[in-house]
Amino acid sequence: MIDVTMPPTLLGELMRLDGIDESQRADVRKQLVAMSAQALRDAKLVELTVDVNSAKIETSSTGRRYATMPVTFIMDVKGQRMRSIGGYLALQDSGRWYVLSMSDGATIRSIQAAYPDLDHTPMAPPKIEVITQ
Repeated sequence: MIDVTMPPTLLGELMRLDGIDESQRADVRKQLVAMSAQALRDAKLVELTVDVNSAKIETSSTGRRYATMPVTFIMDVKGQRMRSIGGYLALQDSGRWYVLSMSDGATIRSIQAAYPDLDHTPMAPPKIEVITQ
């Protein structure tokens, strides 16, 4: 079973940007978990490679521990095999570690807004290519 979690600071920032007030946040979080679980059902992970030897573990200006690591994964999505080459960001939030995929520019901007102490951390969306159809 995969537990889909998001750091509370990032989730709060995303909901703030969307105008969702505190009273609705628990319901929205449940909806996000359900949507993520559905997306995972539609995709089959074929291969995942995390280059731990190239991971960079650092400390932000506020003392937050974080790491960036190169990642390549291959997955089948509705009959297409795709390769994604990019990176993950692992960070501490509220005493827990979270691993975030830097999936697109909007996600990266949201991470940087939620964690301004990481605004100088190199982040780029992955390169995605279709291998077979």
